[in-house]
Amino acid sequence: MLVRQGRPEVDAGRQCISNPTPKAQSEGLRLGVQAFDLKMIRKAASLILLLALIACSNALTQSAYLDGQERFYIEWEYTDTNITILARVNTTGWFGIGFSSNGGMAGADIITASVVNGTALLQDRYAEKNGYPAVDNSQDVELLFGSEVDGVTTIKFTRKHNTCDDKDRIVGTDTMRVIYAISPDGTDNLSYHTPYSRGAKSIYLRRKFVAKPAMPDDAFTYEIKANDVEIDAYHTMYHCQLKRAPKFSTKHHLIKVEPLIEEENKGLVHHVVIYACYDAVDREHYFDGNNTSFDCLVQANMPPDVYSCKTPITVWGVGGGPMYYPEEAGFPFGDEDSPDYIVMEMHYDNPQLLSGRRDSSGFRLTFTPTLRKYDAGILTLGAVHGIAIPPKVKDFTSSGFCTNTCTQRIALNTHESKFGE
Repeated sequence: MLVRQGRPEVDAGRQCISNPTPKAQSEGLRLGVQAFDLKMIRKAASLILLLALIACSNALTQSAYLDGQERFYIEWEYTDTNITILARVNTTGWFGIGFSSNGGMAGADIITASVVNGTALLQDRYAEKNGYPAVDNSQDVELLFGSEVDGVTTIKFTRKHNTCDDKDRIVGTDTMRVIYAISPDGTDNLSYHTPYSRGAKSIYLRRKFVAKPAMPDDAFTYEIKANDVEIDAYHTMYHCQLKRAPKFSTKHHLIKVEPLIEEENKGLVHHVVIYACYDAVDREHYFDGNNTSFDCLVQANMPPDVYSCKTPITVWGVGGGPMYYPEEAGFPFGDEDSPDYIVMEMHYDNPQLLSGRRDSSGFRLTFTPTLRKYDAGILTLGAVHGIAIPPKVKDFTSSGFCTNTCTQRIALNTHESKFGE
């Protein structure tokens, strides 16, 4: 196995990456076969391949499918300075992966890869507009491994979070739009990918991991799942289901929330939210008529007494994992203020317009009857009806206003101001 790529140099003082020589990009790795006999060459080749396979076999800490057809799979992990990504793609041709501000190609930082005659190729590129991405003069990616086996191309590479290259995007600590493209004809010639061979996914690449707290001996779980939802062959779909809330004879604390995303639909489920209905409205007639599922992309599709359930209890988005409440707090269930009903909102992102897919993803909730010191709560801030940012503006301010009716309900201990006046 041969690898070819540009090898950037690091300026330790600035921690920025200088431009490699064009020769480094074009020559790649050469083996001086004249110095070895055939037996030694075979042993060396076997050793190189074995070491490469070992280096690639260790799974990285996080993973995701970028597409609904599960053709583009990635694993990744990061350090204080670098991110390492392994891409495993169902193709015998080229593929591309990149970072974008809005999920589009214009302005994106792009990396293209392929394996040609056993040689792995990796190039750092950028796109100033929708079209053929240009090769970056500063090759800021380091190829670690590459192979093509049984129609699957695997590439592993690393790069700095901040390369100090204005053609590269910084891999920050917020959610990023990861874009991808796959050769439509299985060839290694970089060409137009067609609308059905590309897409984008929002991923929290630098999600911080915390130590998993031990669960108490009396903890138990309760699962809330979608009821075999048929996913529309449409770019985006919001599906809401009314459900009865967990009921207990005494007060309990919710202490852990774990997403249960079906493996075959990890490329389609974008986010899941559970809202509580904090009122005394009887909604049993929806269950009597087996009418608990709604298209909730727009308000008009939902009954008012279902749409009014807008207090979030928990939420999951792409790149997220289990959520643990602080050891001194839990979200209360089972007391007189607990909700009788909840609404689970599922958002499906289906840019390939796949049909015939069904989903029963959801959450596993962990409760304990042993109450913690504090009741946890959720404070939601922001614009209620979404944020519309005008095009081509240099900056934009989104404002939200709380009336005194709202702020009087907030218990805030402060000597500087008094809410509600």
